[in-house]
Formats: sequence, structure tokens, C-alpha cells
Amino acid sequence: MSDGPRIMVLAWSDALDEGGLSGMPWNMREALCRAGCEVIPVVIGSLQTATARKAKRVARRSGLLREFRTGLQGAYENIFDSRVRRIMEKNAIESARLADEEVHQQSPDAVFGPCMSRPIGFMDTTTPIVYASDATASLLLDTYENYQRRGSGWRDAAIAFETSALARADRIALASERTRQSAIDDHQADPDRVFVVPMGANFSIPDGESVEIPAAPPTTNDLRLLLVAADPERKRLDFSIEVTQELRRRGWNAKLNYVGPYRSICKEDVVDWAGELRLGDLEDRKIHLGLLRDSHVGILPSRAEMFGIAPVESAAFGRPSVVSKVGGLPTVVKDGITGRVVPDDSSKEIWSDAIEAMIARPERYADFSRCAHRRHEEELNWDAWGRSVRGLIEEVV
Repeated sequence: MSDGPRIMVLAWSDALDEGGLSGMPWNMREALCRAGCEVIPVVIGSLQTATARKAKRVARRSGLLREFRTGLQGAYENIFDSRVRRIMEKNAIESARLADEEVHQQSPDAVFGPCMSRPIGFMDTTTPIVYASDATASLLLDTYENYQRRGSGWRDAAIAFETSALARADRIALASERTRQSAIDDHQADPDRVFVVPMGANFSIPDGESVEIPAAPPTTNDLRLLLVAADPERKRLDFSIEVTQELRRRGWNAKLNYVGPYRSICKEDVVDWAGELRLGDLEDRKIHLGLLRDSHVGILPSRAEMFGIAPVESAAFGRPSVVSKVGGLPTVVKDGITGRVVPDDSSKEIWSDAIEAMIARPERYADFSRCAHRRHEEELNWDAWGRSVRGLIEEVV
């Protein structure tokens, strides 16, 4: 039975399941339930606006390959730029109207909007609103090519929605210090309302299973790295392979376990490709958990990253990670304590040095393993997130 506040949680009809928006809204709802809140999910429309659906239909009819479709969609949005913005605003206002109606009917203590910047700024309710995300619109547009290729009308609307939502929300829970700073600098959010609340992994360790801490250390005969990369170009599969090859050159029998889309470079003998694993598939989850147990070090040399769930998942098994110094990754990995944070323009030799410094001595690796696991248990998990966000909600109720 819940003993906490009664929370109306806004949701998109096409992002309700465990895999929607990288699992964030689903995990946030579940975490608030476990934190003792009474959660009322309310669907207020579709994540995809009518203009986005129309642009995609135009792209499909063109017969172009998928990699060119985003460009065509952006061209459509540029040509009809003012129309696109009007449609997006109309959609946002309608979603906000539905949310306000539900607030009137349900009388919650607070409204929670996970990844819901679009409607929040248009809501009229006086009920407190708490907003949560791993990104700001400015960061998305600066970081990801697929957003950069959207039309100017779409981009302008996204920035305006974010700024309005951050101004309207009574409390704002963001996943990293980098995102918090963007909210303040790029969207003029009130610093006193913006808090860093790191997120958890996209799984829980099955009941009855234990994790050995510290993890068994690697040896020169057996060193396994793990890269989880839905976007192998942005997360630099090719560079991860180069680092693995460099470690082999130094005398380590290194192997890169890779989860993500197939690329021809997966044929390299240092790579063990596990395929693409889906969040909601139980068999895929078993494979993923097995790979985490089987690895010694997580690697994520991303060019850009909003937060970085993969190092959180490695930490759940007491595996330290080496990551690039971009986006939210320095929030996830504490350099020299739970892993290493390396400048993203560093060479494969510097990355290999960082890994060797963690693993060369078993007792040193054990320290990293213990610290990574401790941080997961204390902070980088959804139950900790739920307790923190419940506290933020109770401040304004």
C-alpha cells in the first residue's frame, strides 16, 4: 500500500512499454511506485506529431534508403517550417488540455512528466509539476546528427517547448550535471529548482542470483571488454576494436564483446558480436546479463552521450568502465574510483594505458570493482532515483 503522494504521471501512447524512450518513462513510473507513491498513469497523446508522421510517409514513398530519409524529413520540415511549428504547437496545446482535464478529474497531489517537455509549458493547472529527463532540447540538437538534420521549424519548437517546460515545472530532476548546466545556461531554468538525480540500469538482477564482489580480475590470458552500442558510429565501435587490438599488442589476450547492430568490422578476430538485444525480450535480457558477468571492463568511447546507461549496468556487476569525457558520462563514472574518464580525442594508446592502470594489479582491479558496485547500490539504481524524486515531489506538495 502506498504511503506517499498521489502522482499523476503523463505518458505518450507510443512510449508506454519497457522499451519506449530507452526505458526511461517506464522505469521512472515503476521507481515511483516502489518509492511508495500512488501512481496514476495518464495518456495524453502520441510522441510522434502529425507532421512527423507525414514527413516520414513522404520519405518512405521516395524509395530512398533509410539513411537518407532523415534528410528528406528535414527538407520537408524546412520547406514548411512555419507550418510545422504551428502543427507542433497545436499538438502540444491539445496534449496540455488533456492533461489539465485529467488533473481536474483525478485531483492528484502532483503531476510528473517524464521526458514530457512538449506539453508541460502549456498546462494551466495550479497543481505542482515535476519534470524529469536525461537531456535538454539544446543538448539533443547540439549532440545528435538525426536531430541536427531536422527542419528549422521543428528545432525552434523543440527549444521553445523545453524552455517553457523548465520555467513551468516546480522541480526538475535531470540525470547529469551536464544536463543540469544546459537547463540553466541554454534554457534559463531557475538553478534552485534543478537537481541532478542519476538514473539506474535497464534491468534488475534476477531473484536468487548473486554478484561476486570484487569481480574476478582479468589475466594476461583472459581480458574481456564489453561495448553496448545501439549507435556503433557515435559510440565508436571501430575505436573500441582498435583499443582491443592495442591491448593484444601489449600482451593481453583481449576480446571485445559487442552488443549492437552488425558492421563489417565485426569480422575482426578480436570481436565477439552478440547481436542486437531488445530491452523487453526475456531471452535477450539473459544474454545481456551473461555478457555483463563474463566481462571484466566496460568500454564506451562515445563522441556524445546524454547519460550513459551501459556503465551503470557494468557497475551493477562490479565491473569498472572506461568512458569518454563527454555529456553525462563523468556523472556516471567517477574517474580513478569507479573507472576511468578519458578525453574523447585521446589516442588508442592513452585508452589502453587507462585500462591497464585499472587491471595490471589484481588488488587495484578489486578496488575499482568494489567502488563501482558500491556506487551502483547507493546511487546508480532506480530505487535510489525513486526515493530522491519522491523527496522532490514532497517538497512542493
